[in-house]
Amino acid sequence: MRSLKLFLLAWLAVFIQSSLSGLLSVWGLLPDFIAMIIGLTALTLGTGPGIQIGVMAGFMADCYHPSTLGLFTLSGAVSGYWAGSIRERIYKDQLANQLLIVALLSLVRQLFEYWGRGGGGLGGYISVLMRFGLGSAVYTALLGLLLLPHLKRFLPRTEKSKLRLA
Repeated sequence: MRSLKLFLLAWLAVFIQSSLSGLLSVWGLLPDFIAMIIGLTALTLGTGPGIQIGVMAGFMADCYHPSTLGLFTLSGAVSGYWAGSIRERIYKDQLANQLLIVALLSLVRQLFEYWGRGGGGLGGYISVLMRFGLGSAVYTALLGLLLLPHLKRFLPRTEKSKLRLA
């Protein structure tokens, strides 16, 4: 059941990213809903589910953009692992920390995506990343300020111990 919920959440993030994010475009900057879902899942549930949802969302995004097949999967897996591994080192329930992680995940994902779409060349890579990457990361964090508190209810609940004290 938990994997099904993660799959549906990943599908929803990819659907919103691919179809509705153009409506929220500001000065050519697009929010990264996939980074929001990956970051929130990894911070809430841990490294394993973070990698799992990152790979699922990345593969679905790869199916939407087949010219760079595997690149979104790699960026999702790296983002999920990175967010899950720093989970124990930060105060994960604080919204400011969640927003910082989501902004950094958005930037990490865009490092892979801009490089892959450019054919692996570095010509203009830094200027595009500075113009669109940083702006999109900040925009994702600002949108996350509104959405992250409400997205937690869609995550699968963590397994609690069956042992109760009398």
